[in-house]
This record gives sequence, C-alpha cells and structure tokens, in this order.
Amino acid sequence: MDNLHETDQRVEAEQITKELQESNELNTIESMIKDNKIEFVYDSRKYRIRLLVNSEKCELDILRTKKFSQLLKDEDILFEKEFIKLYKERGVIDIDRLDEELKQLDSEELNIMMRLGESLHKQDGDVILKTYAEQIETIKYKRQVINTQKNSLLEFSLENKLLQYVAEVITYLSLDIYNGEKWVRLFDSYEDFKKCEDDKLIVKAGMYSMFLQYLP
Repeated sequence: MDNLHETDQRVEAEQITKELQESNELNTIESMIKDNKIEFVYDSRKYRIRLLVNSEKCELDILRTKKFSQLLKDEDILFEKEFIKLYKERGVIDIDRLDEELKQLDSEELNIMMRLGESLHKQDGDVILKTYAEQIETIKYKRQVINTQKNSLLEFSLENKLLQYVAEVITYLSLDIYNGEKWVRLFDSYEDFKKCEDDKLIVKAGMYSMFLQYLP
C-alpha cells in the first residue's frame, strides 16, 4: 500500500513536469525583459511587471514578518521537518530518500558534464556529443519530477505557505497598468489583490514577477 501511494505521487509529479516542459511560455519570458520590466497585453489592456523599489521592499519585509508570526501561532500548521517526520512515521514516503536521489542526480550530471567537456576538447563526433546532451536532459527531467513530487508533499508546510504569500505580495506590489497617460499600480492594497477574480491575469503576472524578481 505504501509503495502504491509513492507510485501515485511520482506519476502525478511526472505529469505536471511534462506539462511544464511542453509549455513554451517560460522560454519567451527572458526575451520580454527590457529595462528590468516585463510589459504584456492582456484582454486588450497594457500591463507591466517591474522590480520593486526600496519602499516596496520595506513593505514586503513588514508583511512577510507579520505573516510569519501569524503562521507560527497556528498550531495546526507544521514545519517542513515535521511533515517529513510524519510522512516517514506513517510509511507514506521517505522525503530524505528523495533528497538523496537528487544528490545522486547532481553527481551524475556533473560526471556527464565533465565527459562532455573532454569530448568537446577532443572534438569527438556529433553522435557522442548528442548522447551526452540527451543524458543531461534525462537527468534534468528526473530532477524536475522529484522536485515536483517533493513540493507537492510539502505544499502545506509553514515554509511553503510563507513563500506563497511572499509571491502574492511581490505580484501585488510590482503589477502596473497603463491608464492611457501613465503607468500606475493596479492594486491599491493586498486586500484588493486578493479580491481580484481574474485568475488568468494573476497567474500570468505572478509567473512574470517571480521570474523577474529572482532572475540570476
């Protein structure tokens, strides 16, 4: 029964990962960035995502601290380490083993990258280079599957709830709309943001804001 639970979780993770890989939207975001901003048109209106200014970063820090304190006081919300222990005790899954699998994949990828570098230096044939490239892509796919599975298992942890909240606040703070004369913030408050019923706009803006704010 325990193995069945883990198999179902892995299959679900594989499906989510496949859908992400088949989506080309993320591949186009980087080309949309100009002057640390991402402009886009949605429902015939112009929007943009921009980096936070200092005053907005301060507001984010204040809201994040308040949210953390609020979550900490809720005894029904568990930390990641508590979820990990609970899953293991109930025989659902050993998340520590997933971490070991990720480390093993990192080691395999590094090994292949080193062999790929040697092959490039020796000017080996395209067939060998293609084989190494395919092996690296396979490892990346496996890593995405495991990370998706792990994130799903820890979705309701305190850490994840805080990250989700921060992502929402960043989106609220960084989303502007062009009113015909100038750019203005779309939402006056986080409460207004939460009342927005246009899920497609929020998802799109959220994806852009996370990409821009945490761009390496």
